[in-house]
This record gives sequence, structure tokens and C-alpha cells, in this order.
Amino acid sequence: MNERDELRLRHVLDAAERISDYLSGIERDSFLSNRLLQDAVVRNLEIIGEACVNLTSELREANAHVPWQKVSAIRNRLVHGYFDVDVGVVWQTVKDSLPPFLEQVRVLLDKRGS
Repeated sequence: MNERDELRLRHVLDAAERISDYLSGIERDSFLSNRLLQDAVVRNLEIIGEACVNLTSELREANAHVPWQKVSAIRNRLVHGYFDVDVGVVWQTVKDSLPPFLEQVRVLLDKRGS
């Protein structure tokens, strides 16, 4: 892994940790009624997606088991479909899909440190 890819993966990790901090102790209904919190989470999902888009094709291909395309698609949906974002789907994404994805990113970064 080159330094640029490592930096991008660290951006992913940082943004995901921010989301986790923002949602610590927050229930779904509180999230759905708090636009400021929604905006913060959406922005960090956009950062995650953008960082993944900018990874080298070599890293993405060598780690094809990681859902890079899905992450990019989420980013595109949030950025280009900003007027019609379903915050219920955002909640489900960060609760169900983000943790296993983040674990895959951590494994890649751990390999780098080995």
C-alpha cells in the first residue's frame, strides 16, 4: 500500500470515528428528528465515499472483498441526490453497514503497520 492510499484509509477511519462519536448514546428517533446530527453524519459519509473513490485501483482490486463500489454509490447518492436523502436509510447504513466496512479498513491499515 502506498502512502496516498494509507492516508485515504485514515480519512475513512477518522470520518467513521466521528460518526460513531456523534451517534454515541443516540437512538433512532433522536437521530431522525435532529437535522444538525443528520448533516454531520451525512457529511462524514460523503468524506468516506470520496476517500474511497480516490484510492488507487491497485488497492481496490487487491481487496475486492471490500465493498468499495457500494461506498462510492452511497457517496454519489448523498452528494447528487441531496434533495431526497432518506435519513432512515442513512441511520440503517451507519448502524448495519458501516461497522463491518470499518473493520475491513482497520485490517488493511493493520497490515500496513505489520
